[in-house]
Amino acid sequence: RKVWLKDSWRIALDEIEKEYAVYAKLRAKDVPNVAEMLCGGDVVGGPGQRTLTPDYVDAPWRRGEVDILPHCHYRLVLGSFGRPLKDFRSTKELVGVVRDALVAHWEAFSRAGVLHRDISGGNILIVQDDKTTHGVLIDWDMSKDMTVDAPSLIKWRIGTWRFMSAAILRQSDKPHEYCDDLESFEHVITYHILRYRP
Repeated sequence: RKVWLKDSWRIALDEIEKEYAVYAKLRAKDVPNVAEMLCGGDVVGGPGQRTLTPDYVDAPWRRGEVDILPHCHYRLVLGSFGRPLKDFRSTKELVGVVRDALVAHWEAFSRAGVLHRDISGGNILIVQDDKTTHGVLIDWDMSKDMTVDAPSLIKWRIGTWRFMSAAILRQSDKPHEYCDDLESFEHVITYHILRYRP
């Protein structure tokens, strides 16, 4: 069986839910068109699994005013394997796949209270089963649990620049809303048609 292994460094802040926990929540709520998570977790034990730079933020020799975020090494194994969105074979396939990702986005928001916040061409896969093709929305590592009413402590824009909403680009401290992700879907379709149309 082919699987996809994501080996990455997540931002280790309490405000950002662990991606594998988000996948588990989405699965528990039967959200469609989301990659199947087989397993995942932080890499523990041994040196080098957490960044050390944040430990020196208050060091007397430090210069500059740059926010340094802690990161943690983690791995995620997904059962969904597909083509990148840019490899669509027709405009009909592109629009259908993005529609499936949009359904996943809406169902995640309405059933589980999860907002993706990083809609981009790289986060939508074209998955082909025996005779059907459908879209899958992946990369939930920057998502937010909207059922928790807490102010965001993050002081930077979340998302992929070329697909961000105009409102987020104009006002960097604007809270990310559902409508911002909807606009990102529109940018994904426009960008991919103009750049990659076969």
